[in-house]
Amino acid sequence: MELIANPDAYLDGGGLDQSEVGKFLDGVEVCTLPAARDLVAVAGVLGDVLRDVPDGAFRVLGAGHDAARRPGPPGCTRCVTSTPRRCSTRGESINADVAFRASTEGTYQCRGGRRDRSRNSLSGRRSAVVESRVHRILTFPDHLRLINERSTAFRAAVAAAPRLDMQVPTHPERTLFDLVQHVGMARRKSAAIVAAGPADAPPEKSAWDDGMGAPREREALLAWWTESIEHLTSALREAGPDRSCWTWWDDSPSPQTSGAWARRQVPEIAVYTYDAQLTLGAPQPLPDEGALDGFDDCQFTVCATTVAWPHDPAIVDYHATEGHSWRLRLSRDGAQVARFMPAAGEDPETADVSARGTASDLVLFFYGRIPLESLEFEGDRRIFDQLAAWDPSV
Repeated sequence: MELIANPDAYLDGGGLDQSEVGKFLDGVEVCTLPAARDLVAVAGVLGDVLRDVPDGAFRVLGAGHDAARRPGPPGCTRCVTSTPRRCSTRGESINADVAFRASTEGTYQCRGGRRDRSRNSLSGRRSAVVESRVHRILTFPDHLRLINERSTAFRAAVAAAPRLDMQVPTHPERTLFDLVQHVGMARRKSAAIVAAGPADAPPEKSAWDDGMGAPREREALLAWWTESIEHLTSALREAGPDRSCWTWWDDSPSPQTSGAWARRQVPEIAVYTYDAQLTLGAPQPLPDEGALDGFDDCQFTVCATTVAWPHDPAIVDYHATEGHSWRLRLSRDGAQVARFMPAAGEDPETADVSARGTASDLVLFFYGRIPLESLEFEGDRRIFDQLAAWDPSV
């Protein structure tokens, strides 16, 4: 299909429902450069970032290429201006099937996510900041796989520990046994929330805690841990990704669904696995795939909120060395998050503070496992301290 790059283009009704998006995007979410930019650069950037996207070529057309409606995915139509001119992409082609919509700033934004991310545009002007080169949205099966992978690594660390009463360095008040019990109970609670379906509050504690606690003998404890994860993954598989559930992030842009609960589990279990490994003196970085998706979830689910920021307005940038960036805007309107990258030849709006590191280090910093000094940072570090102390739910 064809992607019309035109600041005056728009989608006339239609759009994709979630099942159609899944057919065309295969879990990939992309945004183009602002449409007024050189279309050769657009094609070059997209050609680079979409190299791993499943086949199904489309062409990038120049602004105002023609006035005809272009066939898109089912239920989707495209309309462009009536000022035809020659396509400026020099025959560049890209392998992907992607559905786009245009924001009022003329920046094309993908509708591949579960929600409309147009709220992340910088309103009132064309932005010199656009969404990151590519953000691979992990699927529900991906999250289930990563839950099992990190849970297995957690179990291996506990099994290898010489004693269960070893102090956890990141939680000095906890022993390794305490850590297993805490994390296992939290998985059981998550399973009960998902199993309960639509609700205004989490289920009663009796739905996930029998009052017995975790067994203290090692083999029994490991079996209890395995059972805890099985409770979680079984509840998620039975629910599928779209079941409505109670969540504690109702003021964030993340959906209140079982799929969102599955995604939330990945960085949590990964960080606790790091804690267990650190207790043994052998911490491992979080795997890139889960770390990138996990940090993205931390921003959109944990950070993003409509609750007013109680300090001076600020812009916080995070840069993963794997090529992804996030911008957090803090103001009386709350905390608004966008994925971004500096547009070619233009400087982005200056951040008040920024941090750069691997996705693993960004997640570990976010959860307070490593200090800011473990990252490259610039700007007013007090903003990070204010963020760490801020609890919008209070």
